[in-house]
Amino acid sequence: MFKQFTIIASATLMLAGCGGGSSDPIVVTPPTTQQSSAGFWNGTTSRGQLVSGVVLNNGVFWFLYTDASASTITGFINGNSNVSGSTFTSSNATDFYLSGATIAPATIAGVAQTQQSLNGTLSYTGQSSSVKFNTTYDPKYTITPSLSTVAGSYSGSVSVPGSTQSTTLNISGNGTIFMSGACAITGTIGIGATSGNTYNVQLSFGAAPCAYPNKIVNGIGLYDATSKHLYIAATDSNNASPYLFVGTHS
Repeated sequence: MFKQFTIIASATLMLAGCGGGSSDPIVVTPPTTQQSSAGFWNGTTSRGQLVSGVVLNNGVFWFLYTDASASTITGFINGNSNVSGSTFTSSNATDFYLSGATIAPATIAGVAQTQQSLNGTLSYTGQSSSVKFNTTYDPKYTITPSLSTVAGSYSGSVSVPGSTQSTTLNISGNGTIFMSGACAITGTIGIGATSGNTYNVQLSFGAAPCAYPNKIVNGIGLYDATSKHLYIAATDSNNASPYLFVGTHS
């Protein structure tokens, strides 16, 4: 059930003419209060999935979602957004369904209420299918990020389209990332310049058998200090190399 918002009705002001005559009604529309979609958001979709993610202060968003049983993270959605009044829109969203090995462009239309709710519909470009989502604000967005908080070793899994493998990720005190295994991955993690409790991540893949030989991807790092879970979602500039890491701090 989507939260209903009150519509501010326009007011009609009748003015009398100076000579005792009358004038046409002047319609005065009160300005719409500008809302913000910035923050962490948690909720569900019309398909029974859990969805959790962030909209940064510049409108860039990253949302992770589970399968219908809400047991496994199966993909993420990334794009740019804009809020006009309370209307939330995105014309360049991309759904990276890693379990299904598909990448699908989409648009989003919804309603944002500052630090309260973000609801809407994601519609797939060139398709008749769509999915609704209903999320609420998570105040953990206001926590100050720190490299010392995320430094350490994480046991988890790496997902690319059609494949998930176990791995160990290490973050040094200066933000250097190293992942060992069949594919050696190095990179950096840094504090987001303008956006809440988030981290900027860049990863560099080694040679084959890496899924993306010698490629570089950029994305977001999200850390939950309560569960000690680290989430990294990233892709390349062509949206052709999606990558997801989910791990637990040792």
